[in-house]
Amino acid sequence: MSATDYALVFLCTFSVVFLLGIQSRNVQQSRYFIAIVTSFLISCANFLFVHYAATGDYIVFAFSAAGGCMGIAGAIWFSDNVLHPKATHDPR
Repeated sequence: MSATDYALVFLCTFSVVFLLGIQSRNVQQSRYFIAIVTSFLISCANFLFVHYAATGDYIVFAFSAAGGCMGIAGAIWFSDNVLHPKATHDPR
């Protein structure tokens, strides 16, 4: 596998886990349309991940695990700071 392949494994896993994190919020808040769109994107990212991971070794696993860890952290940050930012002013 090339460096590009490893980067794609990382990116695919990041995308799957990031989107699953966002999807959790979509379902909790009953956002039907965006949940449908997110499900489609999860399927795309998952398909690409399987394509690369099926022939991988332990290095592929390491890139995949790193992508997953960064993906969920990115989803939490994105949800808290972009989708649902808290008020920045002091109400006192």
